[in-house]
Amino acid sequence: MRTVNAVVASLAILLVITVAPAFAQTCPDPGSGAAGVEEFQNAITNCDENPAITCNSEFSIEAFPPVRDGRLVTFSYEVCKIAEAVEVYDLNYWMLGLGQMLDCLAANKTIYDLVSICSVYDGGECGFTDDAATQVFGVRFDATVGDGECKLFSVTLDETALEAGFGVGTGCALAATQGDDQDIQSAESPVPGYAAVAGPVCEEFTCPRSQGYWKNHAEAWPVASLTLGSQTYTQAELIALMKKPVRGDASLILTKQLVAAKLNIENGADPVPASDTIEDADNLLSGFNGKLPYKVRPCTPTGKSMVTDAWMLDFYNNGFFTPVCSH
Repeated sequence: MRTVNAVVASLAILLVITVAPAFAQTCPDPGSGAAGVEEFQNAITNCDENPAITCNSEFSIEAFPPVRDGRLVTFSYEVCKIAEAVEVYDLNYWMLGLGQMLDCLAANKTIYDLVSICSVYDGGECGFTDDAATQVFGVRFDATVGDGECKLFSVTLDETALEAGFGVGTGCALAATQGDDQDIQSAESPVPGYAAVAGPVCEEFTCPRSQGYWKNHAEAWPVASLTLGSQTYTQAELIALMKKPVRGDASLILTKQLVAAKLNIENGADPVPASDTIEDADNLLSGFNGKLPYKVRPCTPTGKSMVTDAWMLDFYNNGFFTPVCSH
């Protein structure tokens, strides 16, 4: 299991001074408070800019791909002070908004159950708060970042705090940087730096489909290729394998279910019930050279393992490990 510290430490080597992109959304008006922040958030059309630039052109916020460990999902960010920034404020703290997660919390859970842990690389405090100066509800990361400097941050969310059928996905989240006396509630104070970043959002899982469905609905495939074991296969190759008669080959028995399971996950199904079995299946296939089929007899030790994994994935693909899905 990778710890949050290990994830953050591994990102430390990526520290660079980021050049700001040309576009930044217009800041809320000074003193506009929560209404101004809401208007800013409603105007967000996408969060494709990465790193994102704050509306006051003071900081860049780069999002790294989230790391999943079972039901824990870690989001990591690098915040940099732009050397060419017109303003002179160093970072006091920044906020990652989590208000978008409230609608899918389980009935007996709170936002504190969702936020498992947060970290500031190389020192600094962090924790959940409803911040007055930025009017952002989420995780506050306290750290000083001056001209040309960067710092890494992370937060880990626990999916078990969400309603059944929901998980932590990636979408547009509101972020805000705060320096000196910046305060969105005061008309006499400078405005904090707001930005749209790739961050945690509620994601409703889709229900898995059987291998028969994927075999006969090529137009519904979410991807054009998959890696099985150590080999990458095109859609045409995969469909051919799924249609190929098994004839006592355990590698084909496994492949049909493994392809379906991977397509289900790419299509938005809950990955956790199948993740360990998929990893084991890929390891089994990686023990062979070249591409499938491998003509493995089901009575051999490897063949028995392949058939067992196929059986487990068949249950997953037919919705038996996802209770909210009908069978």
